[in-house]
Amino acid sequence: MAPRERDLMFVLGQGFGEHPVNRRQEALFRQGYGPLQINEELLTFYRQERSLDDIAEFLSRILDPETSLEAGRTICIG
Repeated sequence: MAPRERDLMFVLGQGFGEHPVNRRQEALFRQGYGPLQINEELLTFYRQERSLDDIAEFLSRILDPETSLEAGRTICIG
């Protein structure tokens, strides 16, 4: 029910996650998904929104007074 760009941001171009989609995978996805008319502005908006959400979630874990010092180090180091 969300705009296509909200879902497609995970596949097209600058993929998110630990295993971003490579060019071959993107080409296969496009072949299977069919013709796309993508609003690049909306796609950029959702990518930026997702980045801000990720940063806010990360900071909320670090700044949580219930987070132990050791858990905070793990969060920061990865």
